Amino acid sequence: MNLLIVYAVLALCSSPATAIWPLPTTFNTGSTTLIIDSSLAFNIGSGSNTLLTDAIARFQVQVSSSTFVWPFKPAATFNPKKYDTLSSVTINVAKPVDAYVDLTPDESYTLTISGTSGSITAAATIGALRALESLRQLVYTTAGSSTTYIANTPITIKDAPQFTYRGVLLDTSRNFFSVADIQRTLDAMAASKLNVFHWHAVDAQSWPLAVDAYPNLTQNAAYGPSMVYSHGDMQQVVKYASDNLYLRQRGILVILEIDMPGHTHALASVFPQIALCMDTQPNWGQVAAEPPSGHLNPTLPVTYTTLNTILASLLPLFPSVYFHTGGDEIQASCWSSLKGTVASLVSEFVTKIHATVRAAGKTPMVWEEIVLDFDVKVGSDTIVQVWQSAANVEKVVQKGYKVVTGTSDYWIISNLCSLHQPLGILTVVTENGWLARLRIAGTCEPFKSWQKIYSFNPIAGLSSSQAKLVFGGEVLLWTEQTDPSNLDRMLWPRAAAAGEVLWSGPGVSTASAAAQRLNEIRFRMVADGIAAEPILPLWCVMNPGHCNLAPDMQ
Repeated sequence: MNLLIVYAVLALCSSPATAIWPLPTTFNTGSTTLIIDSSLAFNIGSGSNTLLTDAIARFQVQVSSSTFVWPFKPAATFNPKKYDTLSSVTINVAKPVDAYVDLTPDESYTLTISGTSGSITAAATIGALRALESLRQLVYTTAGSSTTYIANTPITIKDAPQFTYRGVLLDTSRNFFSVADIQRTLDAMAASKLNVFHWHAVDAQSWPLAVDAYPNLTQNAAYGPSMVYSHGDMQQVVKYASDNLYLRQRGILVILEIDMPGHTHALASVFPQIALCMDTQPNWGQVAAEPPSGHLNPTLPVTYTTLNTILASLLPLFPSVYFHTGGDEIQASCWSSLKGTVASLVSEFVTKIHATVRAAGKTPMVWEEIVLDFDVKVGSDTIVQVWQSAANVEKVVQKGYKVVTGTSDYWIISNLCSLHQPLGILTVVTENGWLARLRIAGTCEPFKSWQKIYSFNPIAGLSSSQAKLVFGGEVLLWTEQTDPSNLDRMLWPRAAAAGEVLWSGPGVSTASAAAQRLNEIRFRMVADGIAAEPILPLWCVMNPGHCNLAPDMQ
């Protein structure tokens, strides 16, 4: 897209109190400004529990420590003495739910600011958390002071998500990310009302998860002793330990994925007796989707003994009812020496692993190849994740399975071949090597702008009955070319664009109408310490309308 057109799309102006992200179902505003009392009181009328009181405490800390200032030039000097004060907010929750282990609690809420008081009503506790996030986005700090205010009151918001599952996948195998990096990602997710952190923790390149029964696993298959997630680290991320309530305050479900039986070089390198096609060189492309090659042998009892021991160590650390067993990019050529068809071998492997997962009280998730390429008859409640193309969503729902979508043509945001500063293997392969292979697979595409992400309709072409099987979606960040130095920039604010599609619904707004709200949420992220990428020059932000194209140039 021509840069002039990009600027014109982005440079539309919005005023305070119209920049809620994602867009609420209904949103009515007035014209009165309220100063927020420095001792703003929250009164819980009904439904008090630890989750809610922790979320209120987090809100108060966020507002009192906020450095976010409205980025546009002020129209006049702000005099707080001219305005009334918001002194209290009353919260009523119909069904208090302290645990968040699945995605069933009702997230709907009503938020009202009128006169000098506010109110939040929610069907369940998680809805009150979403309301507090919207309230936070109504709060502005005046430049040069600590005065906070809400503009354009009275305000009434009635809101609920269109899709249940709204996620972000982060791959921590190809490059390692600290717990602090993950927590920062969760902060940004909460701001966009994204509610699932899909932790693609292991892959062919490394195994960073500590397993008590196999200490040699991380000793030999992690990148180093400082790049390991201990059980305490994992508990911290999923709020499992009682002294860490990080996710309790954000309403985000953590779903662990152990990708298997392909993409398992790191695991298999420690257990060579269950491995096939290990690091085949130079022809790794004949037996793997990317290097290093390695698959598990599905015909050996010791394969399942080993995996069951690993799962017994890890599954109790993740209270989510969902567990992702992977299953993508299984290479038939790697199993050519085994007896039986590839489809029968995949079915045997998946059936045995899912039995272990279900015995632990969890519902399996798989990648689409399991049901589309190999026609495995997984349990009817299994959630199938579609990544290859939007067209495959219909193919999966036709089989009757729930779908989580995040396809390469819209929501895989890694953009491996479009970056200009890759190091290592990606710089030395030829056109006939890995980069060409990725291009054929559809991963190597032009950079997916937030507008491209925002344009995706997860239920396009589906009947109303088929659409009901679309559980939701997620953006996927594979990290061949992402590490802590550029994590925030790769995810934000592009992932927030998907957040609005999933919360508010596809087509709820045009990109041009959404641009300034997204711009503001990006500024708020930066104020919160998240290095989100800018979406237009600051001059255009501070001079709204001056970057728009004239009608004869559009």
